[in-house]
Amino acid sequence: MQSSGVGGGTLINLLLIEGWNYSAKESIIATYVFLMGGALAATLVSANKVTKKGKRLVDYDLVLLTLPMMMSGTIFGVYLSSYRQWLTI
Repeated sequence: MQSSGVGGGTLINLLLIEGWNYSAKESIIATYVFLMGGALAATLVSANKVTKKGKRLVDYDLVLLTLPMMMSGTIFGVYLSSYRQWLTI
């Protein structure tokens, strides 16, 4: 069983800043690395799992459909934040 949630990154940041005297920038970067490692591990574990009916847990057709849109949105967002800083929150 796999779970996801909100707020783990906040706790890691707090621990790194208060416990190990990281700066805010270093703490955020390290937190992204930790969270990426956890997401990658969860993906590798779930990649080949199947349900009781024999279907895969990961719908690769859906991944192939949504990934190009997600990547183009990421590129567009990077462009906006790089050249139009007044638009970013």
